[in-house]
Amino acid sequence: MLLRLKGLYDEGPRKYHLDFWQRQGRLADATARLLRRQLPYSEERLAIIIAHCATSLVADYHPHLAPLLRQVENVADGGAAHGRLAAAVVRLSEKAKKSRHMGSPLRAALARLVERLTGDSKRTAGLAACPWRGTVLADIDRLSSEQAATSRRALEQAVGAVGKSKPSPALLKAARVLFAEDRGLAARMIRWIEAHVPDAGRPDPNDDAIRGLIWMLAATDEEDIASRVGKYCELCFKKIPNVGARSVKLGNGAIQALGHLGGTHAVAELTRLKGRVRYPLVVRRIETTLSDLAGRLGIGENELEEMALPTFGLSIDGERRLPVGDGMAIIRVAGTRDVRLSWGRSDGRETASVPKALKVAAPEAVAGARGLKKEIEGALAGQCARIESLYLFDRGIAFDLWRERYLEHPLVADLTRRLIWRFEAPGKHVAGLARNGAIEDVTGHPIERSPGLTVTLWHPLHAAASHVLDWRERLAALGLSQPFKQAHREVYVVTDAERQTSIYSNRFAAHVLRQHQFKALCDQRGWRYHLMGDWDSHNTPTRTLPGRRLSVEYWVEMIPDAETAASGVYALISTDQVRFVSPESEPIPVADVPPLVFSELMRDVDLFVGVASVGNDPNWVDGGPEGRFQAYWNDYAFGTLGESGKTRAEALATLLPQLAIAGQCALEDRFLVVHGKLRSYRIHLGSANIQMEPNNQYLCIVPGRGQSERSKPAEALVLPFEGDNVLSIILSKAFLLAADDKITDPTILGQIKHR
Repeated sequence: MLLRLKGLYDEGPRKYHLDFWQRQGRLADATARLLRRQLPYSEERLAIIIAHCATSLVADYHPHLAPLLRQVENVADGGAAHGRLAAAVVRLSEKAKKSRHMGSPLRAALARLVERLTGDSKRTAGLAACPWRGTVLADIDRLSSEQAATSRRALEQAVGAVGKSKPSPALLKAARVLFAEDRGLAARMIRWIEAHVPDAGRPDPNDDAIRGLIWMLAATDEEDIASRVGKYCELCFKKIPNVGARSVKLGNGAIQALGHLGGTHAVAELTRLKGRVRYPLVVRRIETTLSDLAGRLGIGENELEEMALPTFGLSIDGERRLPVGDGMAIIRVAGTRDVRLSWGRSDGRETASVPKALKVAAPEAVAGARGLKKEIEGALAGQCARIESLYLFDRGIAFDLWRERYLEHPLVADLTRRLIWRFEAPGKHVAGLARNGAIEDVTGHPIERSPGLTVTLWHPLHAAASHVLDWRERLAALGLSQPFKQAHREVYVVTDAERQTSIYSNRFAAHVLRQHQFKALCDQRGWRYHLMGDWDSHNTPTRTLPGRRLSVEYWVEMIPDAETAASGVYALISTDQVRFVSPESEPIPVADVPPLVFSELMRDVDLFVGVASVGNDPNWVDGGPEGRFQAYWNDYAFGTLGESGKTRAEALATLLPQLAIAGQCALEDRFLVVHGKLRSYRIHLGSANIQMEPNNQYLCIVPGRGQSERSKPAEALVLPFEGDNVLSIILSKAFLLAADDKITDPTILGQIKHR
């Protein structure tokens, strides 16, 4: 039958006739059914079949190759050479290497079978030939006989997982036995995995076996394995331009391993990866893994992340000291996202750079300290956003748990102490700030603790306007900069217009956004959105809150004739309605959405517009292509303030008296007015764009590369909150323009002096 199929394959152009497909289909079906049975083939007969059918077996249609190889495996015993059969399989393998249609798993299976038939598989453990295999085998050759034996057994187990979609209980059980026999095996395995840098353009023939090794690490109990698997997962999902992720297969395998591993460090890595990976499907896979872990423990996902947050051996003040030679490494959590590493000399002095003596005497300890700093940075990165997301979940935390997981946890204690919390007992509640070993109310008096006290994150929506102002003044008096807007947080309530439209809001409709920037913000805030372009790509940005049984949608449309990248992705999109829907996709009236949830989700949408709108980009003063967006740019760049602009006005009212340039500045309507030596300027509090008096002439000042992310005013100033880049840019521009007679930039000077 295989020979007849080969004959049909060789018939050439006639194969496209209907009669060909009918004959080929019947023969292929019968052949497949026979090959699925364990037939009593002799080596000689199999060698003849393979020799005659090699070309057709590796052609673009080769469904019979895998079952035929299993027939060969049935007669191979892995001992002495198999003569003619081995030679036939070797030739088949050579043809397969030249085929463009042969997948990596079949190539690897063929390579392993060649080694088995030629008697070389005991040393290679079934791995296909490649540079990575050479590295691993060379490492094994340097081991003792006992360690080499367990290493090869581990590789054989990993090779046995080829073709599987998930780690089997048998694989994990075998791995636990091996790890118990050889305590250094897990460390060697992760080292082998890290030696393979995946390349999407050239997949390794041993990718399945490497994934098997990753799966096996789920059976270890070593603390540092989870962080190394997490880092490798991040590498696998690192995007290669015009190609995509380095290896989806290995990255998914790492997520599966972390899910099986569980424990504090594994959950911390999954949480970190959720904020680092930029592929929505992968993020959903991580979220599902975390959800499954929480389900196994019978707790919520938020509580799981709280429980699993590692301390990294830090003190309550966020510091850890590690011995390095005759000195030490000092790691400190220094802010919301900042972790610093300094070095203590033997004489007690502390330096920012590593002393040469320590570098020479203890290079491994130096590398270990740097690695730990990176681990702590990675864990800290998403904590601010995680705590802020508590607003969207209806959950009170028991006081003792809150104290353990927040107030006394060295990684997030500093964040916790700079935030206001709501303490609630039956029949009463009070807002408080953790300070001086106690919880103080807005007047600075300690709060009396009562039985059954629960804690939630305080929100201005819960308080009267006067109470909010009291908290702002209290924080300013203490010199505290909150990790995100809280006391100054924007509040969004349902308007009369939204009650009229009922099931949608037009509050943020008719804006023009830069699509790539909008997509990045969606990823950061937990919204699902895919870039749209000149293909079937329309989709609606959506954020789902399963615990609240609702989703929010921000309707957007493509602007195909504005700008299109070489990849076909549109540069701009326009915005429309905001809608809330049930899990059954039924519309929910905006008035029925819980007020705090409504406020927070509308704040997300306002953020999208405030950051991604072309109206806050100085380069769009001409209205973009053919000036078609000129009217929109003018309306947004200098128009009515949104909630975020109003918040900046309130913050600046407190900050201005503290500034050295206070005498040159004033708040007027929606502008910060700055009186320079050459002219007066009006900086818009929504877009940070500038007009010059007396004729409202536009002044274009474009922030330098990276300045929009880390802008700082020209003098030391404690801002009331972190994360508002536009406020920082406004202050930076104010200091620049207050001393306009000292500006040397010819582009800026030319605009100022042109009247």
